[in-house]
Amino acid sequence: MDEKNPERRRTRDVSKFIKNRPKATAATYQSGLVKFLDFVFDNKKTRRIAPPGRAPVDVAFYDKLAIEYLNGDRDEFDFADDLQDFIRANAGAAPKSLGIYKSTVLSWLAENHIYLHQQTTRRIQAGGRPLTRDRIPTHEELRKILGHGDLQLKAYILLLSSSGLRPSEGLKLRWDDIDREHGLIRVRGEIAKNKTPRITFISVEAMETLNEWREYFDQYITKIDAVTWREIERDTDRVFPVTYKATREKFLRVLEKAGLDETDPSTGRTVLHLHALRKFYRTRLAMGGVPVDVVEELMGHEGYLAGSYVRLTVADLEVQYRAAEHELWIYRTKPINEEQLRRVEADYRDLQEKYDQVQQQIAKMDAIHSLVAAHPEALQALIDKRIKEALESAGK
Repeated sequence: MDEKNPERRRTRDVSKFIKNRPKATAATYQSGLVKFLDFVFDNKKTRRIAPPGRAPVDVAFYDKLAIEYLNGDRDEFDFADDLQDFIRANAGAAPKSLGIYKSTVLSWLAENHIYLHQQTTRRIQAGGRPLTRDRIPTHEELRKILGHGDLQLKAYILLLSSSGLRPSEGLKLRWDDIDREHGLIRVRGEIAKNKTPRITFISVEAMETLNEWREYFDQYITKIDAVTWREIERDTDRVFPVTYKATREKFLRVLEKAGLDETDPSTGRTVLHLHALRKFYRTRLAMGGVPVDVVEELMGHEGYLAGSYVRLTVADLEVQYRAAEHELWIYRTKPINEEQLRRVEADYRDLQEKYDQVQQQIAKMDAIHSLVAAHPEALQALIDKRIKEALESAGK
């Protein structure tokens, strides 16, 4: 929820949701919500009052997570996506358990006046094979999208696709979080999904557009304030001082203009969306040769770095990122390696040699032409001589 645009706050946390329910039901609901919140916030272990063993769950901790989750920058599609991803992540559980998880989360959301459309909830299958709802955009599709977007949206899309940031993290970035000289981003713990600070990087291509946006930023704020009917105190320290809802709506309009607004017939939702940019990053950077462990770490997934990678410094991570960042470029051309360069140079030398030979032949022809033009009688004498020799040869 945008602090500058206060709305009704959702307050039904875990404790309030299970209050006055039968003991067994309350325990089941609490277990389901704790698992869901652990998944959403990337908690690897359930938080308990005492460290080891089977100590009671730290309900106060999960109450805070619940309130934060309910009042974050999410719309009904994001709540549905989180539930779908949670069910998929627990696909190994019994179908009955998955059904309980699903119904628990849906009931909890409903008590907080968050109602998911029936078609949306139907596609969240508690067991069985999950349905494909989205896909990763291609470079060509991203070029089309960027071609129809304004400078703000271009900067935002290139930021997400080259840094692996979550859409909400990108919108909460502040200008002082970005080292624009080195293309480094410091993700503050307060804006990270798992509350753990991290660093990531942004491509040279994206940095160029972000610098353009920075130069235009003050003009943008002036224009927006001029057309806003009520007085709003804008947080101009944020790189993108807009809400997630407004950004998503702008993205959908651009998809329509680009002819890429294909929708899933079962949900009516576009198969390309802002979260897919994060998947684009994960896939392309790995294709560029960056170890998956390192990619996941840059994306903010805890516990992925193996022993051989935990000792990597920021400089080491940047070396790996920069070596593969061409895979994230949308407009720039992929650089060639040394072997390809040697082949190009050899081809060039071969073509240069052939060109020199042709030039030499042309020079000889020009010399002959000049000689004939200066002494036409000599050419006639030579022709007569050749004709005479041919006749004599024929008469023998």
